[in-house]
Amino acid sequence: MAVEYTSIRLLARAFGRMPPFLQAELKPQLRLAGNVVADQAKANAAVFSKRIPPAISVSSRLTSTGGVYVRVSSIKAPHARPIEGSGGNTTFRHPVFGTDTWVEQPTHPFLFPAVRQKRPEVMALVASAVRTATRIRLK
Repeated sequence: MAVEYTSIRLLARAFGRMPPFLQAELKPQLRLAGNVVADQAKANAAVFSKRIPPAISVSSRLTSTGGVYVRVSSIKAPHARPIEGSGGNTTFRHPVFGTDTWVEQPTHPFLFPAVRQKRPEVMALVASAVRTATRIRLK
């Protein structure tokens, strides 16, 4: 789910390859914005899982399709994807350990609600970082 990528995309198009001074200025700010969502997602997931919160990470990339990425490691928390749910599903099926019995379990979305909840704050942080970086460095 995209939060705010328009200003990053426009910068990448204007400069082609993003100049190192802009990368140095923007990447930490983008990561801080991503941490706002990650912290909320960790809080959401902590209600029902001990393994998902430490598996959530943030990265930033300054390309035409880049920005901030909040991810959950499928190695550390392989159950995160079905628990998050997809396509509007409110349940998922899985086998009971050690048997051939399958059960339905309700989903507990944690990442997309965090994105929706923190979207205005993240958009403001990203826009502010872009304005500050371009105002300071391009004068």
